[in-house]
Amino acid sequence: MKALVKGLFGSMYGQWFRYTLMKRDRWMVKAFNLPLLDKEEMGRIREVWPWIHPNNSDLIWARMYKKVHGFDPFFITDWHLHFILKQTNPYQQAVSLQNKAMADVYFPEIPFPKNHLKNIRGIFWHDGEMTDCRGAINYLLENGISDFIIKPSVESGCGRGVRRVRLSPVADPSGFVQGLFDSYGKDFVVQEVLKQHPSISSFNDTSINSCRVTSLFIDGIFSCSTILKVGKSGSEVDNWHSSYLIGVDENGVIRDRGYDNKLNAVSHSDNGLAFGGRMLPCFREMISKIRAWHIKYFPNIGIIGWDAIVDENSQVKVIEINTDTPGVLGEQFCSGTFFKPYNKTINSLIKR
Repeated sequence: MKALVKGLFGSMYGQWFRYTLMKRDRWMVKAFNLPLLDKEEMGRIREVWPWIHPNNSDLIWARMYKKVHGFDPFFITDWHLHFILKQTNPYQQAVSLQNKAMADVYFPEIPFPKNHLKNIRGIFWHDGEMTDCRGAINYLLENGISDFIIKPSVESGCGRGVRRVRLSPVADPSGFVQGLFDSYGKDFVVQEVLKQHPSISSFNDTSINSCRVTSLFIDGIFSCSTILKVGKSGSEVDNWHSSYLIGVDENGVIRDRGYDNKLNAVSHSDNGLAFGGRMLPCFREMISKIRAWHIKYFPNIGIIGWDAIVDENSQVKVIEINTDTPGVLGEQFCSGTFFKPYNKTINSLIKR
C-alpha cells in the first residue's frame, strides 16, 4: 500500500511538472513560429530514446533547437531530464552536497569563495567558531569587510537571493547589517567578492561573468560542455534573466552568437565587445580540475552544473555547484547536445 501511494503521488507530481514546463515554454511557439517535429523526426527520437514518448507539446525546446541549429534527436528537455536525474542524481544526496555553508568542509580541495560568515539553521559561524548575531556583525565591521556577497546557502538557483553589499556609503553599518541578516533569517552565507580575469571582466565589469560547465560522469565515462554567462550592463549577477548565454567549443573558444533569456541572438556584450573567437583563459586547466573533482568527490552524482571562473591571478575558482537540478536547456542550445555518449546507459537505467 505504501509503495502504491508513493507511486500515485509521484505520478501526480510528474504530470504537474510536465504541465508547468509546457505552460512555461509555450510562448516560444508563436514568438518564433516554431516548426513541428514530423513523423520521421518523432520516430528518430523514439529510436534514440525508447522511454520518451514524443509529443510536440513536450518538445518545444527541441523544436526551437531544430529551427536555429537543425534537428537533433539527442536534445534533452527539462521534462526528460527529470527522468534521467532520478537515476543519475539521487535526490537526497544531491541536495545535501550543494549546501554552500558546508562546501568548504565537504570538499576542501575545491576553491570556493571564502565564507566570511555562515548562518546554519540560525546559528552564526566564523573561522570554525560559533557566535551570535551581534558577534557576526562585529566580526564584519572590526575586520573591515565592507564589500561582500550574501546569498542563501540552499536553494539559491538562478541567482535567487544573491546580493552584493557595499557598506561604505551606509550611515549606520551595524543597523544596516542587522536588518540585512534579519531579512535572510537563517541558512545563508556571507562571502568574499571574487575578482575575475581581465579578459572576461572586459565583457561586463559589474558582474561575475562565469562559465557554466556541465559535467557528466556516468558508467565510468566523463565528458563536459561549457557556456559563458555574461552579465548585462549594470547587472551584478549572471543568471539568465540578467545576462547572455554564449556557447563555448571544446577548445575553450567562445562562439560568435549568444542569447538573452527571450532567445534573442546577440553577438556583442552591452559595451560593444564581440564574443566570437575569444579564448577563455586557463580553459584546459579548468576542465581538468572539474574532471578530477567530479570523479573524486561526486562519483555517485551523474550530472553536475559548475559555476566557475578564472580569477585575476589566473586561478580557477568555483562559485557554486548544482547537483539536484543542473540545467541543460541553455547549455545545449548554445553549445550543442551532449547526452549522446550516454545513450545506451541512460536507456538501460530508465524503464517506463
